[in-house]
Amino acid sequence: MSVGDFNPRSQTSTVTRCVPLSRFLDDDRSGVAVLAFRKSTCLATLLLEDVDWDASSETTRVGLESTAALLVPVFHRRFASDLLDWLQMPLDFTRSEPEFLKQVGELIGASTGMEFSAIRELEEDGSLTCLGFWSHGEESQSSRFDIQEPHKLPPFRQAIESETAAVADIADEPEMKVFLKEAGMSSVRSFVAIPVRVGPSLFGVLSVAARCPFDYTDIELAGFESIANGLGVALRNFRSFHEATARVRQMTKAGLAITALEVATAARHEALNHQHEAQTKIGPVFKAVSGADAKSLKEASEKIKAAGMSLNKIRIAVAPPKRTLERVDLEELFEDARSQVYGRLQKERIKCIYTGPSVEIDAYPEYLRSAFENLLFNSIDALQEGKRRGRSIELLVQRPSPRDTHIRATFRDNGPGVLVQRLRVPEEEELEPGVNLIFEPGVTSKEQGSGFGLWLVRKIITDHKGSIDLRDFRQGTVFELKLKRELTEHD
Repeated sequence: MSVGDFNPRSQTSTVTRCVPLSRFLDDDRSGVAVLAFRKSTCLATLLLEDVDWDASSETTRVGLESTAALLVPVFHRRFASDLLDWLQMPLDFTRSEPEFLKQVGELIGASTGMEFSAIRELEEDGSLTCLGFWSHGEESQSSRFDIQEPHKLPPFRQAIESETAAVADIADEPEMKVFLKEAGMSSVRSFVAIPVRVGPSLFGVLSVAARCPFDYTDIELAGFESIANGLGVALRNFRSFHEATARVRQMTKAGLAITALEVATAARHEALNHQHEAQTKIGPVFKAVSGADAKSLKEASEKIKAAGMSLNKIRIAVAPPKRTLERVDLEELFEDARSQVYGRLQKERIKCIYTGPSVEIDAYPEYLRSAFENLLFNSIDALQEGKRRGRSIELLVQRPSPRDTHIRATFRDNGPGVLVQRLRVPEEEELEPGVNLIFEPGVTSKEQGSGFGLWLVRKIITDHKGSIDLRDFRQGTVFELKLKRELTEHD
């Protein structure tokens, strides 16, 4: 709010000060504004129209100044009350990471009452990776707020040393002023960096900021610390929940796969036995068709029927997901696949993002989601052998023109690429070794790999009248994808 040439920070001794209303509101209304201070920060204002301050009695002035001064403890009480209310807000761990971080941003904004907030995670190399940046609860692209060398910014250096740092006016911190300008946040005037602890260890740093200079009291700083510690525990629990969920899901899938395999194997042996017996009965029939034994024919027929039932058990044991053509949002589908592997992404510290416009296509959702999951698992396994810091996976979707029949996208990671020297190929393919075989069944570079992941990916995408090709395998792995925008059940 404009107060003309009045500077609240010039007031360091008085509790209140009165200025003409016209100066405070920047219009011609007559009256007075009684300003209430906490240290050098103007916290509250009592606006009185049609009041002639100079003509008012001393008793009236004291009464109005006292009333304005009471607004300061009211402000403090509201802060404490809001803080306690919002700290009890339950966080939903079952949500996806973007939804969870959005909820975290809303909690920080509502409980602190600050205009801007960000939470950053401390990496092994000492840098701070921004998990989320919020302006009034709305999340923005957070990567531009990463801090590679936090020791060069005094407030963050202090926070990493487990001490809360408050900056009443950014003008007093030249390094912070430069950082905020580069981040496009020149409007920030005051700032607090709070260590985020989980037990004895430091998770990262929570920062809150405002567009006006502000002297923070001990109660406000203690409140910020309570929020930071609560969020640190919540973030760790969120990751632990998803990591445990991913393990349970993998174990369940493995259990079901083993069960299905056992059923299929037993049924296969049963079918082979029935088939062998049927052939035994049918053999004599071919030798003497005219004098065929009716009993033998009947028994043979029964055995063939039994073999068919056994084979049906195999089909049931490995029944595929429902194949239903639907109109889907590609970003949402990729996000669903990402959420399925979220636990492993967090464990391996891999940033996984979708870049580009939201586009809709016709697809068999369960199948296409499975293709993305296989690509993600493939990249996660590869990234385990690469550098620890800066691991990333990205699906970059190009904006299609109205005439484009296909969506073009690039799936890439910054891992070590395809290790050609490790490729294992089936015996019948050994005459043609090389990276071009990675989409063939049974080809893998992993010791425990089945070699069917990328084969399945290509099959699913081909079924969607699309294509997937390997574009680079040396500096990371890059796949080019094409997906048809419109499909029919007859395609």
